[in-house]
Amino acid sequence: MFHVNKITYFLGVLFICVYSAACGGSESSEKISELTTFVSETDLVIGLLDQPLEYQLGRPHRVRTDSVGNIYIADRQSLTIKIFDNDGNYLKELGGRGRGPGEFLDINMMAKTPEGHLVFLDVGNLRYTIISTEGESIAQYPVKFGAGQDPPQFYPSSVVYDDNFLIGLEVGHDEFRHLFHVYSPDFSKRHYVFAPISDIELDHVFATVQMAFYPGSIAMNADLNEFIYSPGIYTGRLYRYQYMDDSRWEMDGVLNGAKTSYEPFLLFENEAQYLNAREDNVPGITRPAAFGERHPGKLNSMDCGIFFLNDGRLVQFYGEWKEDAEIESDQTQYPFDLMVQVFDQEGELEHHGYLFTILRENPVYQYPLINWKDDEDRFYLLGLSDEGLPSVRRFIIEFPVEEPIVSRSVVNMQNGSDQASD
Repeated sequence: MFHVNKITYFLGVLFICVYSAACGGSESSEKISELTTFVSETDLVIGLLDQPLEYQLGRPHRVRTDSVGNIYIADRQSLTIKIFDNDGNYLKELGGRGRGPGEFLDINMMAKTPEGHLVFLDVGNLRYTIISTEGESIAQYPVKFGAGQDPPQFYPSSVVYDDNFLIGLEVGHDEFRHLFHVYSPDFSKRHYVFAPISDIELDHVFATVQMAFYPGSIAMNADLNEFIYSPGIYTGRLYRYQYMDDSRWEMDGVLNGAKTSYEPFLLFENEAQYLNAREDNVPGITRPAAFGERHPGKLNSMDCGIFFLNDGRLVQFYGEWKEDAEIESDQTQYPFDLMVQVFDQEGELEHHGYLFTILRENPVYQYPLINWKDDEDRFYLLGLSDEGLPSVRRFIIEFPVEEPIVSRSVVNMQNGSDQASD
């Protein structure tokens, strides 16, 4: 068995990276032990080894639920939408491979329309597809492909709806790499774009390119006049946008969350450093390409989903690689610590803590791991079962409702000082 000494690794990277690794493996363990541990209960897992064939999943990509609790799982491998009832009993599946109505050649995004239908981006068929939850084809709209199109080509990783338009999240191809694109509900007209990526202080080329794969997640409030954005690389900051009187969205503030255990990402100065990290089987390393060059680095902390609770509070998940874990040379799944934080209705951090550790594969994912919250404040995790199989796990968190408990790892991002709890 081959083990990686993560402390030694980070001490080496300290001198060769643009960003310094402030915390090694042992300190990461100490931080976990200091954190409040949130109590969670899993009440459903789909994709277990002993479940029938129709329960097995290939590449679960999105989860949504309807008003009666039925669960819709978009499987990117089978190109089907598997439907289960509120108790996890298999009902049927929709879709399948093809070019006909309601069929797919790829599933790149799934969301819900205000009418309760399911909307998909299918890059394989170069179209957006809308179907009812019964599988009826509602509409198909073309994806414009190539330069000079009107509207421009648009491949959102997620969409939300306000009263009149849809808002798609994508690191745009324009000069300022805008994050949000306001379209008509039929995708035929782009009204405007807002939020250049420089606004979120992640405009380094490595971060920008990485965010093109996974730009993060957004949560729209019940009144449809505010949404919160969590960038794909979690830095300790969330961004609030308000609907203004002139029918436009504007940034209205920053929510200061918990600081990460170490720098959100590290940069390698050359290919040799990247290859050495690969040889040591270090999780989180990546080498995205842009502008004719490779940009090797290591992702340390990532957004894992953001949602408004029924009581109006905001909950955000982020994750970090477990730095003190023993890694075998041929290992392909790595321990990943999931954290959760709760903000009050004014955007102030109420609670922050450790949730649980999961196994995660290293390739860049294109969706939030905590993929959905239903009407009963139950969360849906896309991950691996205990047998290592693709699964969807539903769980409930016991959120504190009494006096807030803020851990020592919370930081005021404006002055950089730790706020120690009693």
